[in-house]
Amino acid sequence: MKPRTIFAVPVAVGLALAIWTAFTATHTSRERIAMINKSTPVLHVKSVEPSLKFWTERFGFKKTIEVPEGDHLGFIAMENGAVEVMYQTYSGMKADPANPLAQAVEQGPSFLFMEVSDINVVAEFFEGRRDCPAGT
Repeated sequence: MKPRTIFAVPVAVGLALAIWTAFTATHTSRERIAMINKSTPVLHVKSVEPSLKFWTERFGFKKTIEVPEGDHLGFIAMENGAVEVMYQTYSGMKADPANPLAQAVEQGPSFLFMEVSDINVVAEFFEGRRDCPAGT
């Protein structure tokens, strides 16, 4: 009888450990997923105004946040349904030297990837247009 008990204890402990590991891994994954409700790009530009006009007039976005910077806009947030885009000037980003990204902001471009229902319709829409901000 004792050999079975000795064998059963490691099996029970192993099974309990496997169940606990699976439960905590699943629970942790759910927590990670639940923590991210939204992801919004902040695109850095020399001037915010051309991008504001582009997104509001072409795609129907509404401005939700506006932060002035001297005689121009330094930061804006816009949304259209569940999609949100933010723009900030390079100078606004560099204004706080304690910001770890202040020096890195001009080192590379920003990219925004969008999913569309028909790429040909979008391509036709933009063909020959000269009223788009550079890089948009």
